[in-house]
Parts: sequence; C-alpha cells; structure tokens
Amino acid sequence: MIAEQSGSSAAEGSSLFAGAVWATLNAGLSVAFPLLLFVFFARVVPPAQLGVAAAALAALELIKALGPQGLYEALLQGEARLEEQQAATGLLLAAGAAGAASFVILTFAASGVWSELRGMRGAVALLAPKVLFDLLLLQPQAALARRAAFRPLAARVMLANLLAAVVGVGVALGVKPLWGLIGAYLAQSVFLFLFTAAWSRAFARPVWAPAALRPMARQAGLASAVRLAGAANNYLDQVLLALFVPAAGLARFNLGKRIEATLVTAQAAFSGVLFQPAFAAGDPQQRAQVIRRGRALLTAACGLPTAIFAANAEPLITLVFGARWAPAAVPAVLLAVGGLARLHGGVHGALLSVSGRNGGLLTYAVASAVAGAAALIVTAPFGLTAIAAALAAKNLIALAAVAVMTRADAPRPILTLMRDAVVPTLAAWLSALAAAQAMRLTGVDPLAVVAVSAAVGLAVGLWSVRGGLVELVRERRLPVGEPAPCR
Repeated sequence: MIAEQSGSSAAEGSSLFAGAVWATLNAGLSVAFPLLLFVFFARVVPPAQLGVAAAALAALELIKALGPQGLYEALLQGEARLEEQQAATGLLLAAGAAGAASFVILTFAASGVWSELRGMRGAVALLAPKVLFDLLLLQPQAALARRAAFRPLAARVMLANLLAAVVGVGVALGVKPLWGLIGAYLAQSVFLFLFTAAWSRAFARPVWAPAALRPMARQAGLASAVRLAGAANNYLDQVLLALFVPAAGLARFNLGKRIEATLVTAQAAFSGVLFQPAFAAGDPQQRAQVIRRGRALLTAACGLPTAIFAANAEPLITLVFGARWAPAAVPAVLLAVGGLARLHGGVHGALLSVSGRNGGLLTYAVASAVAGAAALIVTAPFGLTAIAAALAAKNLIALAAVAVMTRADAPRPILTLMRDAVVPTLAAWLSALAAAQAMRLTGVDPLAVVAVSAAVGLAVGLWSVRGGLVELVRERRLPVGEPAPCR
C-alpha cells in the first residue's frame, strides 16, 4: 500500500511529550466510546440482553486472544524485513478467519443451553468479523508504533471510535437497539483497520510463509501467551459469572466492569501509542524517568477522575444510568480500584513486553488470571460486592508484583509507586469525599455536590503530581528509528 512517507516521521512527533498528548487524546476517546455507548444502551436495551451481549463480547475477546497477537510486540522490537511482515499478515489473516468461524459455531452451540442467548444468536453472531479485523490490524499498527508515529496512531483510533458510535446509535434508533449495540462494536474494528491499512505504507500484503517468522517465533509466542493471560484477566470473570448469576445480575456486574474497562482501555491505548514505542526506541538508562512521568500522566488523566467517581458513585450512577442501576454502585467502585491498579501495572508490562522479558511477564499474567478466576469462584456465593472486593485486592497485589519485576530499570518500585500514584489518588479521593459530604449537609442540588467535589479533588490531585507533569513537559526528544515502508 502507498501512503505516508517515512520522512514525515519527525513531524508526526517522536518526543515523549508529543506522544503523551496524543496518547491522552486517544485514551480519552477510547474510554469515552464504550462508556458513552453503554450509558446510551443501558437506557434502551433490557438488562438481560445487555448481560448476554457482555458475555458474548467477553467470549469473543478470549477467542481473539488465542490468535498470534504477540506478533505485534515481536514486530515492534526490531526492524522486521518485508518478508517477515508479509508472513505476519498472512498468519494473522488465517488466525482471524479461524477465530471468526469459531465464534459463530460457539454462539449457536451455546444458544442450545442458554435460553437467553437463543433469541439473540443471529445478532451476536454478526460480531464474528471483529476477530478478523482486530488481528489484521496488528501488523500495520506495529509499523506505525515503531516509527513513533504518535499522531497518526491516535488520530485513526479516535476517528474510528467516533464513526462507530455514529453507526451504533443510528442503527439503534433506526432499526433496533440490540442491533445498534452489535453494529457499534463491529464498526469500530472495521473502521480502525481500514483507516490504518488504507492510509499508511505500513500494511504488508498477506503471504503464507510461516517459516519466515522463525527468528521472532519465541518472543512472539511468549507475547501471545501474555496477551492470552491478559484477556483472561479482562474477560474470563464475565464468562464464569454467567454460570452463577442470571443475565440481569450479570448486567449489573458489567456496569462495574464498564468502569474498570475504561481504565483497562486507557491502559491499552497509552501502552500501544506511548509506552511501548517509548521504551522500545528510547534510551534504556531513561526508563525510570519514563515510568515516573508516565505515572504522573496516568494519575492526572485517569486516577483523579476515578477518585472523584469513587467519592460520588451512587449519585453519578443514578443520574447517568438510572435508578435501577443504583445497587451496582459499591461493586463499581471496587472494580474501578482494580482497574486503576491494572492501569498503572500496564506501564511496567509495556516495558517488560518490549525488552525481551516476555517470559517473566507471562508468568505474572498467568498467575494473575488464575488468581482472579479462583477469587471469583470462591466469593460468588456471597454476592457481587464480595466478588468485586476480591478482584480489587488481587489486582492491587498484582500491581505491586509487576512493579518489583522492573526494579532493575526503576529502583525502589513500591516507594515510587506510592509517591507517584497511590498517595496523589488517595489525597484526591479523600478531599473529594470530604467536599461532597460537606456540600450534602447544606442540602444543595446533587449536581452541585458532584461539581464542587470534582473541583476540590482535581485541585488536590493535580497539586500532588505537579512534579512529574512538569518533567513530562520539559523532557527531551527520544531517538526513534524509522522502519522502511511496506509494499
């Protein structure tokens, strides 16, 4: 394919600050897309249907994770030859087609035993091509990330998300809400692939030549296994929970998962657009500084809003989603805490994934996934709040573990994690909570309570991370290589 010239790479922005700006915009819209869609569809789709759709999407992501997604990290770590990139595209094409077919088969098979899916299986099966397009996206996305093309990477994601939202809402209003929900998620994948493949010279035509991938097979295999374990962390709980609770209860849990998912989505956006390219192309001696500045950015962009949400969860959920969703407030706060832990853990995971340490990262990811599944099974009889608390505790422990794994790159990991992320977030939460309680005593409008609480929490939180943010703005440009375009 013919498009962008590699000479424009510098204009695209190779500094950590430029990447931070575009990664923040990308993460913001990547978070807003599923959250706003969930808000819309939570009001027009019955909770039981939302619960089934959530379980179906979780199963789809698990199937997708069985594909060779680790080729992204393998392609990102070095200057892959054209033959290797073409072979990668060919393997991803084959895996995507097999995954899509498997999802269709699984959907119709599961509808035989899950009555609530039976009436929705036709719509749910239409999600299958999402597996194909998401896997095909990895090769050109890795090429853009390798040249630190922060702006094109983020711009394509933002545009795809916006158009997918338009498609989803339009179909929901013009045809049927459930079809709109399915259409939005499918359109997101289709648009993102088309924009990335059609507007860059990074897309390599598919060739079936697995032998060409042998030099990167070990790292790609380990990275794929890490991604599979990560997908289990993200989605296995919703699939397992479907065995213990009715679809309506699954929908309430999914509301909390939506909050967690906003943070996990932000983590993926920041890692793919900012942290992995920065760690792969930057000076290894500067990794501690990248981690510190990254934590400050993540705390300001995601930690502080999470703290404000935690201080005002019940009124916000009632206002946004409706009174029938109020019982989900406490589980949602606990799942948000777990999501925030995973967000910060993603910085260390990004470093491990592009520095030849996927073996250790795999062990960590598998242990986290197994612990999460065990925590859910043990606490399921005690209700959604107990499940959410157990998962939050597991994610906090996992964050400490992965931070220690990068202690050679960033000394005193627990101390710096507390200083750069935990303390500022707790300070924002306590100040927002105190402001909210004080405002409620005056009997003012609930919106005014949330507004004042948010203002106080943001002010305290931003003051707490000002040092890292100032460093981020003043940083030097990172040396970035420029891969040759693919044809």
